[in-house]
Amino acid sequence: MYKKILQKVYLLGAVTLFILSGCQKGNNLGLDNASVIQTPYSLYAVKKDGMVIQSTNGEEYRFVFPPDGYAATQLLTAGPNLMMVKGTTLHMSRNEGKSFNPVYTTLRKNNWQNSIYYHAAFNKVFITSTEDRGLFYSSDYGETWEPDLFVQGLPNLYQVSSFSGLENGNLYAYSNVSNLTFIKTGSTIEWTPVTTISFYPTIGSEYYLTSAGNTLYLVDYNGIAGVWVSTDGAVTWTKLTNNQVLPINVKYTGAVSPFGNKVVVVGTETEGIFRSDEEGVFHPTTGLPKGASVKSLTRKINIYKNNDVKIYLYAATSVGIYRSEDSGKTWFFSGNESWKDEYTAIY
Repeated sequence: MYKKILQKVYLLGAVTLFILSGCQKGNNLGLDNASVIQTPYSLYAVKKDGMVIQSTNGEEYRFVFPPDGYAATQLLTAGPNLMMVKGTTLHMSRNEGKSFNPVYTTLRKNNWQNSIYYHAAFNKVFITSTEDRGLFYSSDYGETWEPDLFVQGLPNLYQVSSFSGLENGNLYAYSNVSNLTFIKTGSTIEWTPVTTISFYPTIGSEYYLTSAGNTLYLVDYNGIAGVWVSTDGAVTWTKLTNNQVLPINVKYTGAVSPFGNKVVVVGTETEGIFRSDEEGVFHPTTGLPKGASVKSLTRKINIYKNNDVKIYLYAATSVGIYRSEDSGKTWFFSGNESWKDEYTAIY
């Protein structure tokens, strides 16, 4: 009799403990809200052989898509879809990268980032094109495409080379052929040229856009004219200070800003990564092996339940994926040795 009573007491205690444990897990009781991620990011990277991997923390990666022998030059996510640029074709996956199908075949091929761009304010994807007037968009996350509209009276074709958007909702596009910046202030509003009142050198240069906050950056891929910044929507441009640090005549293969203003991180083809400070002066960074080639850069953000925000920068390089947690000043290898390879794009 005594034994049966003890068994019931033990059983009741176990059930009570299980219920309390379940409540704690479901409500994150006892956990510091500074360590609970409310909005996690998803990071994708592609190797030189076309294999795609994915991570949600930059430390543990999982295989997503097998190698197909073709390197990708850009990755992008929009809605439920993952997109990948190979040559002049945009491929799209509807199942998180398990399989891809071509959805656009006349993309204007460029060597830099932001030839395709998802603008959250308009909930549309934009792409550089060799068709029509050189700019198409998708309202269904890459499923279908149609040409976008420019204001009347402009030439028939603008070879748009890159896009970038601002926090204020405006979207910008740049054309290397006309050396013009265009602005789109609403989802259904026509593209309009921006009247720029300051000048930057264009001979021998090929510029592409990037941005953060409400700051635009114009980066010369050829490494001749350097990096320029605008805080007034491309009306005026100011050159960031080279400081005899940022190499010239070297390809600037990628650029990303952690939070805007004059701080921007530039990746190069053969000389590693450089970063400008709050005064707009470039400095070398540490952590990347000497001679490493940077292929692509991206920014990821974790938002915690206490509303803290942590910014991570990632670089796809010839020696693996590298991460920075201090806005690009120092870099360290991300993942484990099994993923150490040459990567051509990251997002």
